[in-house]
Amino acid sequence: MTLLAHSLTAIETLFGAVGRKRGLPHPLVEKLQRIFVRLPSRMPPEPFQCPHIAGEFIGELSSHIDWHVYFRGAYDEAGLNLIQSTVQNSSRSVAWDIGANVGNHTLFLSRLFEKVYSFEPMPSLINQLRNNVRLNELNNVQIEEYGLADNSGQIPYFSGQNGNVGQGSFVNRTGLPADLELPLKTGDEVFAELDLQHLDFVKIDVEGFEVEVLRGMRNTLNQTRPIVQFEWLSESRDKVSRAELCGLFPERYTLQGSARSRRLIDRLATVAVLRKIPFDYNAEYGNALAIPDELLDCGRP
Repeated sequence: MTLLAHSLTAIETLFGAVGRKRGLPHPLVEKLQRIFVRLPSRMPPEPFQCPHIAGEFIGELSSHIDWHVYFRGAYDEAGLNLIQSTVQNSSRSVAWDIGANVGNHTLFLSRLFEKVYSFEPMPSLINQLRNNVRLNELNNVQIEEYGLADNSGQIPYFSGQNGNVGQGSFVNRTGLPADLELPLKTGDEVFAELDLQHLDFVKIDVEGFEVEVLRGMRNTLNQTRPIVQFEWLSESRDKVSRAELCGLFPERYTLQGSARSRRLIDRLATVAVLRKIPFDYNAEYGNALAIPDELLDCGRP
């Protein structure tokens, strides 16, 4: 049952219901919401509970990710659907959600994989992540309260601005002082600590810190050869050449980018549709992929 936020206008409440239930072409809903719905930065910090495409979700209207859940049913649903189509013919034993934030991807991954490990170092986000996992009674999710990098320890963390807590990062984007220091481990040591035998899928969204995460789990990638979905931004590109980026993955991996489909049938869909495209090192992708060639060789995904 949706707990409506009392400060919403009638038309905002209507667009929340329409956005979550679908039925209209995604570009049209986006355009109308830009006109009639306040941005997260203008919303009051009011709590709500509403349906998520993978369960139920507790959030706050002034948060960027939560706003998308309330008005569209999920954050980056096109990226979530890209995950589902990419892993549909691969093993679905274990997934890592690195940069789990408040649980948008964790909820979705919990429906696809037998076990999900969610990595999030920010205390305020961990609390909401735990609440969303508990609300949905996800017994196959294990929360790890630290981030991943190429070294273990405590380093400065910089919170997101203007309600977008999803942009919090170990990369200083604003020039402002760090808010706090948070713990980090390497993926390789975590894989050993958890005594895992498999790792089938890795999602990395850590706001420009992706290179450090990949450097810290080279042995794990070599041993398990998972599909990796990662954000590729200028902050990461500035740290590695194309050859160095390719070297972060094992041999016989193929990199792919993604872009919104321009086909008319896809533009009429109720959610933005992403298509896989050749990876362009100089571009930026909210959802890039690194796929083992043996999956591609078998016609997957």
